[in-house]
Amino acid sequence: VKMRSYLVAVVAIVSLCSSPVMGQGVAPVVSFQMGGSSKGPGVQTWAGAGYWSGHVTYQIGGTVTESDGTSEETRFPVSELQWPIGVWVFTAGAEAALTENLELRGSASFSLTTDSGTMQDSDWDDETDAGLKTIYSESRADLSAWGLDVDCRYWFVPCRTGADDWGLAAGIGYLHQQMNWDDHDLDQWYPPEPEKPHDIVAGRIGSYEATVRIPYIELAGKLTRGRLQVSGMAGVTPVASVSDRDDHMLRQILATTDALGPAWKGSVALRYDITKQLSVSLSLDALGFFVQGTEKDLVYGGEDAGERWEIDHEITSSQVRGLVMAGYGF
Repeated sequence: VKMRSYLVAVVAIVSLCSSPVMGQGVAPVVSFQMGGSSKGPGVQTWAGAGYWSGHVTYQIGGTVTESDGTSEETRFPVSELQWPIGVWVFTAGAEAALTENLELRGSASFSLTTDSGTMQDSDWDDETDAGLKTIYSESRADLSAWGLDVDCRYWFVPCRTGADDWGLAAGIGYLHQQMNWDDHDLDQWYPPEPEKPHDIVAGRIGSYEATVRIPYIELAGKLTRGRLQVSGMAGVTPVASVSDRDDHMLRQILATTDALGPAWKGSVALRYDITKQLSVSLSLDALGFFVQGTEKDLVYGGEDAGERWEIDHEITSSQVRGLVMAGYGF
């Protein structure tokens, strides 16, 4: 009986707060809506450009297994290659309210420029001093890249507080990146031997490809006040997949790896509605991953052609992208 009375009282209070009081014009303090936005179902599209920076770095070392099955341990890392990300990008996307609570989003982007910065290659192969960098080189890297990001969100806490619309959503998504670098114009030297001349090689010296596949779960939120909307999201996964392919043209070695590990992504955005249809926005996106696998190496030319071995391989990446966009809703 007490529980039934309590429920009746709660229902009465919510009903009172959700309706104007006759003759007094009292607005509701808090009202929960079934939709992620007070504007209801619709489609929002956007397109824009910005700058994408960061790196994809891989390290090798640890266990080395020869083709005959014998293995040996070496230091980790024995070698590191840092591939730079520093290009202008174009992006376009859309979001659609499938129901009052369910939202589908998708975007695609591709690089507009190619000069990505300096690739850095470091080796530590001194058996007596593991911390001594024995070989270091720099070269110019050109990057061609594209990406897709698709997610579905369910707005489980849409709400209005005074003049503000705000809400929280949970969702799942998939991010795909394809990055292809061409490496050229090598300058290599030997830090322990400063008197030794630099090795200079003009022209193309290698290439590197990284394919990134990230399924993720996410938590998102947004706050709308008048024409202004602030939104953000954070996503994680324990099962990011990265496949890479490094062609060392000077040494005629092809290295390929399939690696798995955790990844995270996040974004914040600020949107201003010029009219009911037109808007402008700024966004900042971040992405990182750490994956591990076994690199498979093949010598495809020269006296040692046909030789094969495997070695431990780790790939890390930190990426940041800032965008300026224009949007249209209907």
